[in-house]
Amino acid sequence: MKKEEKKKLSKEEKAAIKKEKDELEAIYKTCLLDGRKENVGNFRIEPPGLFRGRGKHPKTGKLKVLHTMPRSNADSCSTGTDYD
Repeated sequence: MKKEEKKKLSKEEKAAIKKEKDELEAIYKTCLLDGRKENVGNFRIEPPGLFRGRGKHPKTGKLKVLHTMPRSNADSCSTGTDYD
């Protein structure tokens, strides 16, 4: 959804979209660690692409080629999958 379209939505529509998004992300926001429910700091992964950096960074404009495979993200997989 584009920024202009989002601005035109009513408050109720925005709240409904946020609620739906939060429900989808809820399973990734927490994990079980030693039997306790803990919050996960960051569960999103940056896709490969051009490195932008900030200021005068030596790698600005270089291609990021670090590919993340599903097997390396075991913390975001639910139980009963092939990646347990």
